Amino acid sequence: MRTSCNNRQTILSNPRLGASDALGYRRGFTVIESIVAVSVFALTVTSVIGSFIAIIRIDEKSRGIRVVAQNVRFVSEYLTREIRNGYVRYSAYGASVAQPGPVTVLYLNDHTGTPIDITLSGGKLRLTRGGSTTDLTGNDVVVSSFAVWIFPATNPYPVGSVQPRVTFTFTIRSNLSIRPTDQTTIQYETSASPRYYGG
Repeated sequence: MRTSCNNRQTILSNPRLGASDALGYRRGFTVIESIVAVSVFALTVTSVIGSFIAIIRIDEKSRGIRVVAQNVRFVSEYLTREIRNGYVRYSAYGASVAQPGPVTVLYLNDHTGTPIDITLSGGKLRLTRGGSTTDLTGNDVVVSSFAVWIFPATNPYPVGSVQPRVTFTFTIRSNLSIRPTDQTTIQYETSASPRYYGG
């Protein structure tokens, strides 16, 4: 018994050993320390994940803006070029074009006289040239409206002195994201006149 007492005094008098070692307890974290550490870790992970999700949303939105802008640019340049290099096919509208408009199909002839029809079908702008149909817009966008105003209402050639003018407008939105707040919508309008001065 005397030996155990001496051992105990030796352990307690040793500055490197604490009271918990002397009584046979192991050293480690308390429950409070563990809870604090887990809480700090959870907060850090939550903020990192939140930042990551925000970056993904910004990327989706910027991709949507880029895709819509590319489609708008392509369609507007293509239609403007076809209108300038061709002429309005007034015969396809009957006696005259509905005024003040708009009409939903643009009937043109290209510079070789081949008929061109531009219509909105299934959320896409479609071009039919000589019986062959192609989509002017991609799968990553949806066109919700397409309208055309043509002035004058009747063919001004060969007698008239008024050059026809075609104004078209369309609304296009991105189709990349499910979230409506991340989708981009642009309404575009422009006018063009054919360079053709014949019948």
